[in-house]
Amino acid sequence: FMPITIKELVDQIQQEKTVLIFGAGASAPSNAPSVSGLIEAISAEFGIEIDGLSLSEISALAENKRSRTELIHLIRRKFVGLKAKGALLNLPNHLWKGIYTTNYDELVEDAYQRAHKPLTVFSSDFDFKAQGDPTATKLFKLHGTINKDSVDGYVHNMILTQTDYDSTSEYRDALYNRLKDDLNPGSQAVIIGQSLNDDHLRRLIE
Repeated sequence: FMPITIKELVDQIQQEKTVLIFGAGASAPSNAPSVSGLIEAISAEFGIEIDGLSLSEISALAENKRSRTELIHLIRRKFVGLKAKGALLNLPNHLWKGIYTTNYDELVEDAYQRAHKPLTVFSSDFDFKAQGDPTATKLFKLHGTINKDSVDGYVHNMILTQTDYDSTSEYRDALYNRLKDDLNPGSQAVIIGQSLNDDHLRRLIE
């Protein structure tokens, strides 16, 4: 692909036809931890050698070594006090077709709340059953959200370990189907800070 300037990109974007797809890099300017940062934190706290482990692998080892409660509490400490900064604060100023993220943080929610703009958040199967504001922008959280996990009494988990991935396959399939529909002919996708390591997501985007 030939690179283009930011101005050319902006001129081409039609917000009402545009799907935003965020990864950890989109939250980095707001001081959210990277995937490698979370892996290092788990390694240090639980005394587990990283040795090329993925986040899901080291999370499973930590959960088995001590408990899920301790794992979730560690992850949450890395997200305490985060506020949306920079470009994220501009999100509510546009009528996006949809926003999809693999991030656990609530920075997008923070941006919309501070702008007093409606946002409907989907982070589990149960959210599809709620009747939200039809005019609200929709945020789909592929890996769940930081403040909802079974350690709090919720039926669903943040998606950290392989077991979490397996137990939420129906939810993620529903999201991928929704994303596939949103990426119909004539739509646009802007991918920000997302490595597309998720095979299913990468194939869908391609």
